[in-house]
Amino acid sequence: MLKLFGLGLIVIAGMLTGQLCFMQLESRYRDLESIRGGLRALATEIDYSRKPLPVAWRELAEIHDGAVSGMFDRAADLFGSEGASTAGQAWALSVRKCREELSLTAEDLRILASLGPTLGASGGSDQIRHLQAVDERLVGQMNEARDDSRRRGRLFRSLGLLGGILVAVVLA
Repeated sequence: MLKLFGLGLIVIAGMLTGQLCFMQLESRYRDLESIRGGLRALATEIDYSRKPLPVAWRELAEIHDGAVSGMFDRAADLFGSEGASTAGQAWALSVRKCREELSLTAEDLRILASLGPTLGASGGSDQIRHLQAVDERLVGQMNEARDDSRRRGRLFRSLGLLGGILVAVVLA
């Protein structure tokens, strides 16, 4: 009886492992969606309120939650310190430091970091144009993340369950 209970726990552990892998794929999509919303809000701040970027970043950090909030908050903190004398440098450092907190690919991070050279270094309309270009690229990344989640998520959940069953059968 105890052996059956242990084997059942092994199968459940396999299922949970597959589910965790699936959730990691899903979190990339959610992170991209949240970042995209933050960047659209940043474009609005630049276009209408014309607040300094650190102030806008700080306000966006209060509106958003999780790692995305941390990215904006860190950019505001880094501006003028730690070797980030420009808004672009602060943004690039913030994106680099948040990579472990966000479930993003290297390409996602490259797209976000590409904003650095234009933030605060050009006129408002130019910054908005660059934010819109990044937004379009993020839409493509979101579609890729959704498709990847659908395709590989099902695979991970199935492999987790089957792996748990295989281990249980081998141990039985």
